[in-house]
Amino acid sequence: MLAIQEMGSAYRRFALENPDTYAVMFLRVVPGFEASDESFLAAARSFEELSTAVQRAIDTQHFLSGDAAVMAQELWAACHGAVALEILEMCVFADPTETYNALLVSLLRGLLLNPEESEALA
Repeated sequence: MLAIQEMGSAYRRFALENPDTYAVMFLRVVPGFEASDESFLAAARSFEELSTAVQRAIDTQHFLSGDAAVMAQELWAACHGAVALEILEMCVFADPTETYNALLVSLLRGLLLNPEESEALA
């Protein structure tokens, strides 16, 4: 569970440290640009790591049972949306870091089998 939280934080760090790369990769800022097969494979490996971490949290009874790939997609979509808004300077909150961290905690709390475990989330 904490590994998934760190993955979400790392995703945001990458985007903020590499905004142009992130924009090309995920925001389609270059019309007609098609990523290489190698790039798609790298993205698939990253998503597989997230899916595996979610499956591990399900298997160890930290997360509710469900389809790990779907749950990973939901996590990624929410994190991507928040990061994209921040990169595009459309984030209306005074402290984007605090807001993003609160988003991660809320997302993970919603997946917990045992709500008391939410205390471990920072």
